[in-house]
Amino acid sequence: MRCFEIVRAAIEEAGFSLGDAIRVRTLLTDVSRWQEAARAHGEWFGEIRPASTFVEVKGFIDPAWLVEIEIDCFRPD
Repeated sequence: MRCFEIVRAAIEEAGFSLGDAIRVRTLLTDVSRWQEAARAHGEWFGEIRPASTFVEVKGFIDPAWLVEIEIDCFRPD
């Protein structure tokens, strides 16, 4: 959940909202935990329904990190 709080703050700082999300990439170091990540994703994006990808990666710079979230936003003006 903390990852989504961090990206929401970054998105809002850029002048967007979660409702502007068109694509979410969730990178996991342990794909067997995808259901936990999917549950969290659903809590944040259940009504928005952006394109979504879950990918297993070997690791991140900090070995303690388990997940990274990337979000693309678009708002037609």
